[in-house]
Amino acid sequence: KRSIEFCGGTHLKSTAEAEDFAIIEEVGTAKGIRRITAATKGQARQAFQNAEDFMDMIDATAKITDLTELSAQLSLLKGSIDDAEKTMPFASRENLRELIVRENKRYLDEKKKAAAEAAAKAIEQLSVMCGEASKSENFLVANLGEGLDAKVLGECAQSVAAKGLSCALFATNDGKAVALCSVPSDVKNKTNEAKNWLDMCLKPLGGKGGGKKGVAQGQGPNAEAMTEAMDAATAFAKMSIK
Repeated sequence: KRSIEFCGGTHLKSTAEAEDFAIIEEVGTAKGIRRITAATKGQARQAFQNAEDFMDMIDATAKITDLTELSAQLSLLKGSIDDAEKTMPFASRENLRELIVRENKRYLDEKKKAAAEAAAKAIEQLSVMCGEASKSENFLVANLGEGLDAKVLGECAQSVAAKGLSCALFATNDGKAVALCSVPSDVKNKTNEAKNWLDMCLKPLGGKGGGKKGVAQGQGPNAEAMTEAMDAATAFAKMSIK
């Protein structure tokens, strides 16, 4: 007996009829079995063109030096490469993913470097700010600028506490507002005061946070409300930080 099955495959008189050929997908269907999905003719040419266009986007990304812009572009690339799952050659797509990883590493390295520089500058500025604040108040409210996260604000708060001052420190990082409140140990109910202080700071910023041992930190999306948050921090400190 002979086995006869219908063949639904693609048949060509010669490979020339395919014109172009691109492997779009390679997956495992069972142990030891791989399946490929490929395109020919115009669809294959379009797949190669899509890969070239994406490569142009990565080349443009490699020239971006502004960290905020670079972060936004990387988010776009990561989403786009996932959406392009079946619109470009498999090998090209994997190579492009590696290039995105390279650019993401560059972003993280540059961000870390910028944060270290910003932290050093902020601590230097705080020395002057503390001197001015201590003349009339026992607290400091300050915006330390762009690129500082909660960890760096914590280091800055330690330098302020060493001078005997409570502080509410603010910064922006990746488009969000970051806040940290620190109350030295000689202030009554220090833990509650730090958390209550932070709550007042974060209300205009639309954020949440928490804390312990006289330090509370959090962040919010409304970075444009920074001035309002600092005013709220100052008002609270004048009434409660004693």
